[in-house]
Order: sequence, then structure tokens, then C-alpha cells
Amino acid sequence: MRSRGSDLALMNADGSQRALLRPDLRNYISMSSCGARYLVFDSFENNKLRLLRIDPDGSNSTVLSEDTFSSDCSPDGSWVVFESRQNLYRVPIQGGAPVEVFAVANGGQGAISPDGKWIATGYQEMVPVPTLKLAVIPAAGGAPANVFVRPIGAGKMH
Repeated sequence: MRSRGSDLALMNADGSQRALLRPDLRNYISMSSCGARYLVFDSFENNKLRLLRIDPDGSNSTVLSEDTFSSDCSPDGSWVVFESRQNLYRVPIQGGAPVEVFAVANGGQGAISPDGKWIATGYQEMVPVPTLKLAVIPAAGGAPANVFVRPIGAGKMH
């Protein structure tokens, strides 16, 4: 869970035994579990927004990427999609070089399909008139398989 002060904490399902993961971690935008092995989230540290992976007990912190927003973990827990500099990237859960999967203008968070084969993302098409769109792209990257006009007021995709 995330507190109002942006601290990350663990607790039992009934709300008991609440404990901070680490007092120095601050989460503001997104967090997700990657199976039972890892937590993935953005953390603002030293004036930088980073994508971190940690063990569920708060140990073994690994920086997956710098300057990131809106991450989501694949259903099998093997990779993470995230937004950086208005493009979508994919990075292995063990770390490594991120790979761009979709270049967008005014992009948004990517949501991974339950089978891990597709990523849905919002973006803004600028020409001829600015229009909000949704694209469904292959998880490995490439041209969108489908593009839709995004409904006004649409929130986070699932």
C-alpha cells in the first residue's frame, strides 16, 4: 500500500502488522507486483524519478530505469513496460537496457494484456487536429494493430 505521505508499506490482508518497506522510498505515480517475487514502482530519490524493483521485504533494490513514469509488470513477471520521455519502453525484470516499443506524442501509461502479448496505451495525435487516441501494440513493439479515439474522461486502462 501507499500512504498519503507516499511511503510504501506492507500489511496483512486485514490491515494488521503494517510496516514501512524502507523509510527512504517515496512512490508517487505507479506501483505493481511482479508475481510473488518483486515489487516495481517509481521512486523519487535525489531529485530523480527512477523505476525500481525490490523484493517484497524491501531488500535488493535495483534501478531498472531513470526518468520514468507509469510502469506495469507483465503477467508472467518477466518484464516491465514504462513511459519515459513520452515513449513506451520495455525492460527485463532482471534489469538491462530498455527497448523502445512505441514512440508517441504526449503518451500515457501502457497497460499489458492478461496474456502478455499486447500493450494498450493512450497518446495524442497532433495532426490535423489534436485528438486523444488509444493504440493497441504488440508487446515486442511495432506498429499499432488497432487505434481508437479515446473517450473523453477515460481513466487508467486495465
